Amino acid sequence: MLLFAVLAITCFFGSIQTYAFIDDIPEVPKPPLYDEVRCVEFWFPWVALSLPIHLIGWVLGLWGLARYLPSLNEP
Repeated sequence: MLLFAVLAITCFFGSIQTYAFIDDIPEVPKPPLYDEVRCVEFWFPWVALSLPIHLIGWVLGLWGLARYLPSLNEP
């Protein structure tokens, strides 16, 4: 349970830190807590810890489920 909590916190703050890659787009508002977590490195551990989950999904052929998610191109 503790491992899940650490992974969940890392994923949550890592997704907030992805704003650093798109901060030049004026339509995208800055996420809450961005300034507070900017000084701590969460992005790379988030990517590294979630990589096995993505690889398992690829091996099991679960990428087809992505078509059920909403498109980012739709307004």
